[in-house]
Amino acid sequence: PQDYFHPAPYWWPDPDRPDGLPYIRRDGERVPGTALYAAGSETYDRTRLQRVFDDTTVLALAATVLDGRHYAVHAARLIRAWFVDPKTRMNPHLRYAQVRSGHDNNEGAGYGIIELKDFYFFLDAVRLIERTGVLGDEDREAFRAWLGSYCEWLDTAPAAATAFCSSSNQGTYYDLQRASIATFLGDSATLAKISLYARERLATQIAADGSLPRELSRTRPRHYAMFTLQGWTSLARVLSSVGDNLWQHKTAEGLGLVQALHWLVAHENKRHTMSAETVDPDRLGPLLLDLTHHDPAGMPPADLGRA
Repeated sequence: PQDYFHPAPYWWPDPDRPDGLPYIRRDGERVPGTALYAAGSETYDRTRLQRVFDDTTVLALAATVLDGRHYAVHAARLIRAWFVDPKTRMNPHLRYAQVRSGHDNNEGAGYGIIELKDFYFFLDAVRLIERTGVLGDEDREAFRAWLGSYCEWLDTAPAAATAFCSSSNQGTYYDLQRASIATFLGDSATLAKISLYARERLATQIAADGSLPRELSRTRPRHYAMFTLQGWTSLARVLSSVGDNLWQHKTAEGLGLVQALHWLVAHENKRHTMSAETVDPDRLGPLLLDLTHHDPAGMPPADLGRA
């Protein structure tokens, strides 16, 4: 009962089989209840855990900015419930994340690793809460022990290896998780490895024109291009916190994050490149800010993304 569980969002019963098994993929068509915060999503663990990430972050900021200890106390309760208390904490693995019924003995195949993609900002919130003193030494040690056990699973489980070896956004978000946890734990050896992996991965994801071919082949290319770049820019920020400048790294072909962001700017409103999906300003806006910060000369037009 303490295992994280969430069905694969794009896998549906096979209509040609009486029992519907094994499920078949319908990319872009979400199974009801699998969209974050959507109706019915509380049935599964993704929305529940995301609420912990989001609520803890808001409470940590409130405790810091408003100097309200009661905010920190409530955040500490959430951290203990999900990661510290043996009676309630989530088991430190994602063995049943994005389960495709009828496949892999009804266990996740690695795609579900991405469901902890926002761990990086949650760990920032935990840092703020720890500064308030509401988490005692035992709580802090237990939380770090949970992280250590989860990392051991990430490093050894076949499903996690699938995510690590992926040449799509799955691999990027694996690196982001692993790097953010290593930073929190002060694990410099792992950080050095992730830094190397990230540079190798960047070379496999970005095409000669700066585009992301794997993401553009999806049914929602606009979403996945921005989603992947969001993972890359978040990883770059985590690495920059320890003095590692991924922003300025370029592949042998002279490509890097800045060039990929330039491609996004050049093609954002071109419907022949990316389908006419609804623009998501929550994803696009931060990417444009990153571009203007790291390449001021390449500032995008003021009306980008308004179409």
